[in-house]
Amino acid sequence: MCPHCGFSLENLDKKYGKDAIPYRRVCDNAGALRQQDRMRLNALLEKLERRIPPVLLSVYFPNILEPFS
Repeated sequence: MCPHCGFSLENLDKKYGKDAIPYRRVCDNAGALRQQDRMRLNALLEKLERRIPPVLLSVYFPNILEPFS
């Protein structure tokens, strides 16, 4: 628990539950990457996540031609 703000994973579990959160490490809505590039980037992010727990990393390439929030 953070001594300054009181943040803790236990509080998050109480609020949102303990179920796994589905996410994609690499989301390429713009179609900017080749399949091989997406696979390499995904592997790199996974490697970094193992080295820096409890971090989850994700990269999002938006299609700027489509409206988004």
